[in-house]
Amino acid sequence: QEHLLTVISERMSRAAFVSIAHRPELQAFHQRVLVFEHRLGGSQLTQDNTVAPPPGRLPQILSWLRALGTA
Repeated sequence: QEHLLTVISERMSRAAFVSIAHRPELQAFHQRVLVFEHRLGGSQLTQDNTVAPPPGRLPQILSWLRALGTA
């Protein structure tokens, strides 16, 4: 999983991608985590967290945001 997400982020550096997972170690590849829980009547968003990028990735992420005109 780490290799796959590394390849995706390197080869598609300007793309946004969504993953659905239960493994906490995948959080290192994301800037935002949404948590949904099954509730009466259907799933409900219970958390929306921004997470810090792993060490060494911040310059790359800032570069992407500048290229997109959002930073």
